[in-house]
Amino acid sequence: MAFRLAPRLHQAHLSWVVLAPAARGGIVSKPLLQNLLLIERDCGITRVTLRAGLSHGGYVWAIHGFLPATNAKWLQLATRLRAKLAALAPPLPPLQAQAINQVLSSPDRFALRAVAAALTPVAATTLGKHLLLGEGWDGELDFSDQSSALIYLRRVGLLP
Repeated sequence: MAFRLAPRLHQAHLSWVVLAPAARGGIVSKPLLQNLLLIERDCGITRVTLRAGLSHGGYVWAIHGFLPATNAKWLQLATRLRAKLAALAPPLPPLQAQAINQVLSSPDRFALRAVAAALTPVAATTLGKHLLLGEGWDGELDFSDQSSALIYLRRVGLLP
């Protein structure tokens, strides 16, 4: 993991967060992210940026409360996700396809949360995970946004 702090700007940037498969799912990741949060708090960090990517980052950071950095970045990501959705074989049932297409048509970056939470079974996983795996996007976690902060705190095990 690489982590840059800019305390005067109240910002931090995460990059190259890579966990071995055996360390995923909370065994190592939860304590690591909990300690990272303590460092951020002690340094007065209110915003963390990152580039979600590699194999799992596009999905993992979305379920941890991160959002695309801007609505324009979300629209770029949503365009790629629509293409992945169109390539699904077999295709989704019409009502499910319509619902996820409606989410992907939203101009609001918060729509990413609905995509990540899409639990329809697809290709031995869920639709949200299938769409976001392998996707790269510039993201941020703004701790002043209560919903983002709560998602993060719950995912890292600091809140039930």
